[in-house]
Amino acid sequence: MSSSRRRGGGSTAVPAGYHLVQAKGTVFHARVELVEHVCRRDPRSGRPSCGPEVRNRLVDLATGKARPATDVQEVWWDPKSGLVRVVGSTAGQVAYDRVGQQCQLGIRPRFCNEPPPFGLAKFGFSLPVDTNRARIAGHGVVRGHDVIWVELTTPAGAPSVERVALDVRNHEPVARKENFLGMTEFFSRLPNLPGRSVKFVVPDGGAPQNSYPPGSGFSRAVPRPVDQTQKALGRTPYWLGPSYQGHRLRSAAVGTEGEKAANGAKLEVAPFVSFDYGIVRLQEFAHHPSGQPLPPQGKLLLTGDRAALLHNGILVVADLTSAADHTPSDSLAAALALAKALRPVG
Repeated sequence: MSSSRRRGGGSTAVPAGYHLVQAKGTVFHARVELVEHVCRRDPRSGRPSCGPEVRNRLVDLATGKARPATDVQEVWWDPKSGLVRVVGSTAGQVAYDRVGQQCQLGIRPRFCNEPPPFGLAKFGFSLPVDTNRARIAGHGVVRGHDVIWVELTTPAGAPSVERVALDVRNHEPVARKENFLGMTEFFSRLPNLPGRSVKFVVPDGGAPQNSYPPGSGFSRAVPRPVDQTQKALGRTPYWLGPSYQGHRLRSAAVGTEGEKAANGAKLEVAPFVSFDYGIVRLQEFAHHPSGQPLPPQGKLLLTGDRAALLHNGILVVADLTSAADHTPSDSLAAALALAKALRPVG
């Protein structure tokens, strides 16, 4: 499995199809921890209860024991060039490492969509509060910081979409709750970097624009008989047999996925095979595709109803569609059973 390529923040590696771009000014640096709001129904009242919780779990395949696995983004932001680099990782394993363009090019006045936590003030999340745009939603403590929660004003009766916790002393963002996405982000500012020390690794066809985290992906698959999937990866893929838990194989396919530059040029193309059983769909890679977490050998990464594991050098990603309404323990049991059932095609 190939490791994720570096895109900037001091890197000197230049993969084929990319070039270096020097930062034009001070580069702001931050760490963002993402925690989902998980909802569960109270067994006595029947009412849903939602709260921030680490949704990912890293499971030891030998023992079945699970522990929380955190999603983290490390962000480098150069306002003068408009370039941002984001490295996303899960359980300490890099899932993607991308550079994007956050400013509208060739347009005046210049507008930039700053990555969080930078730029939140321009939307009204600042102290003292601009009462024409925002209001104080409460006070509290977030990870040792005394904070004031600020939310934007909304029409009467309309729920708030998001709120931001600002440190009472330095007014820096500490956290942001997004009700629409069901996510809380915890921010840690890291020391700024001089522009001369940072180079971004940018696609020759231009950095993807106005997407965050950066990236513009593609995926294409073509149905194939099972016996024609064996050579697609250069290694024998794995399946669950002609049927799994009473559900016959619906379809098999081979395909490619990857990233696209701003001009549409394809980058980091990774071949895959897939097997669809209705209750579970497998997608398998022999090379680590950008955007897919790579669990350590012997571990299974469970994110809701999606499981990923490295099986004898093949990255297997399984969508457990039958587990959509199951409890976390049900999903874990289904993922462990699937891991044990994998066998080579042939």
